[in-house]
Amino acid sequence: MTDQRAIIKMGMGTGKTIDEAVAHGLLDAASHSTLQFLDKLTEARQRLRIKVSLGVSDPAQVDAPAVAAQFSPAPTEVIVAKGGLTSTDPETGSTVQIAAVAVEVFLPPMSSSTP
Repeated sequence: MTDQRAIIKMGMGTGKTIDEAVAHGLLDAASHSTLQFLDKLTEARQRLRIKVSLGVSDPAQVDAPAVAAQFSPAPTEVIVAKGGLTSTDPETGSTVQIAAVAVEVFLPPMSSSTP
C-alpha cells in the first residue's frame, strides 16, 4: 500500500521578491494548525514525506532545494508551477509578488486496530 496523505495546509505569501513571497506563504501555511498528534506517531513520523507545491509568476526564480531544506530531515519534493501573481502599482511601477503554497504531509499506512 502506498503512503497516505494525512495533512494538507495551504498558504499565501506576498513580498517584493518571489523568494520573500514563498517564505511568507510557507509561514502562512504552517501557522494554520498545530500538529500535536505527530509527536505520538514516532515510527510513522520517521517515515513521513512532504510535498510542497508553489505557484509563482516566475518559477525559474525559486530555489527549490532551499525550500526543501526547510523541511529537513524529511524527504521533501518541491513542485514549482507558473501561477501566483505580480501586482504592479500603476502610480509608482513598484511590484508585489504573490505566491500560492500547498504543503502536503504523507504518512505510511496505519494499521487498523478494530476490536
